[in-house]
Amino acid sequence: WSADVCSSDLADFGAKVTIINRTVDKAVLLAESLNAYFGKVVAKGLGRENIASLIPSADAVVSVVDDATSPLDAYSTLGSMEIPVTPESVEKNRLEAEAILRKARSSLIVSDIRIRTATTPMLVQAKQLGFKVLNGIPMVVNQGSRAFSFLYKDLLKRKKINSGDVKRIMKDAAQ
Repeated sequence: WSADVCSSDLADFGAKVTIINRTVDKAVLLAESLNAYFGKVVAKGLGRENIASLIPSADAVVSVVDDATSPLDAYSTLGSMEIPVTPESVEKNRLEAEAILRKARSSLIVSDIRIRTATTPMLVQAKQLGFKVLNGIPMVVNQGSRAFSFLYKDLLKRKKINSGDVKRIMKDAAQ
């Protein structure tokens, strides 16, 4: 799996996506939007209580929680997230997340799209357990360069800058 693959490529290859959110209605709405976009069922929306039951058959887990100012950033996305964040709740989260990851196939890919220079708790734990991990920077760079090239295509064309140049510059900046 390459970070250069986007969701439309994955849908073309037959990937099925499960969107999990604390607010089930939001997950369902996003899944419905994806299904409408692709003109076929590629996604379903569920609540967080389904994580443990879905992990054994998952090929990849991609977390897209992103709020660097949130105390929830101390948690793995896979375990429970209690407020207030305490050393005890972080340890409970770590143990729950580990138990969930131990149910996964060894081929599971774990990715966290939190835009951070530090490795997230979920990725640290997954790597310790031997899973292939991907941080979110390559995906953000790929999506960002595509979006930037799309939005500024006329300006870029006038300046003789192609989308490959934009992607290279963004990759270099992220290094």
